[in-house]
Amino acid sequence: MLAGASVQRGWLTDESDHLPGMSPASGQLVIRWTGSTMSGHLAWRGALAQNQTSRMGGETNTPAFVLVDVGTDWTLNQALSLEIKAENLFDTAYSEHLDWGGALRPGRTFRVTLRMNTRQAIDE
Repeated sequence: MLAGASVQRGWLTDESDHLPGMSPASGQLVIRWTGSTMSGHLAWRGALAQNQTSRMGGETNTPAFVLVDVGTDWTLNQALSLEIKAENLFDTAYSEHLDWGGALRPGRTFRVTLRMNTRQAIDE
């Protein structure tokens, strides 16, 4: 299991305003499991609402969000592995506080990756 968090605050004392460009508190929790030929993860990540915005910087408030990601890896043989991932599993509409113009981040995303260890494939 992995976990992490980030908190930053800033204040412009001369201007009596919040420092622009400060992200809200954010964090993640990842649960991983590993077997002999298969592994996977389940992850939660998100951020609190940012309501301490800079008037001088022209910032706007951003809402809180929580995302769920899931993925698995299979080792097919010594040369090939397959990875399947789903990010933003519940298709949450969100933007990070520092995203330009409040543009939304991608919705639900699926990835399938086939990896080939060319060194191992050549040696066989």
